[in-house]
Amino acid sequence: MDSINSTRPEDFDGPLATLKAVAADLKHESDSINEIIASVEAQIVASNIGLEHWIELEYDDLVGPVTELGWAKVNDRWRLAVRLVGTYRTKELASVSRSMRIRALSRLSKLIEELSWQAAKTMEIIRKAKCLL
Repeated sequence: MDSINSTRPEDFDGPLATLKAVAADLKHESDSINEIIASVEAQIVASNIGLEHWIELEYDDLVGPVTELGWAKVNDRWRLAVRLVGTYRTKELASVSRSMRIRALSRLSKLIEELSWQAAKTMEIIRKAKCLL
């Protein structure tokens, strides 16, 4: 008799119990994801930066960047957002899948750093333009 035919439903009891416990812990921890996103968004909005910026979120070795994380206007509000490269369909970060939001959390610091850099470069451009007057 091969092992496939000898598998019994109770053979899955241990692994299923482990999965249920881990899934419950994951749900508890991930319930705070949107709170984190909302807090970061509020702080960026309060900075009044008003500049759109995107960074790579997901990369595919065959096609390059696939998804980007950014700060952009979505439905007339400045939001953390994700978009598919090439289609530029933009969605609010808080509304995408849990796994996408978790990946985005790992890149938020990089996005904020680059927003600061972009603001500094933008000020430099404006100051140079003022010298032309």
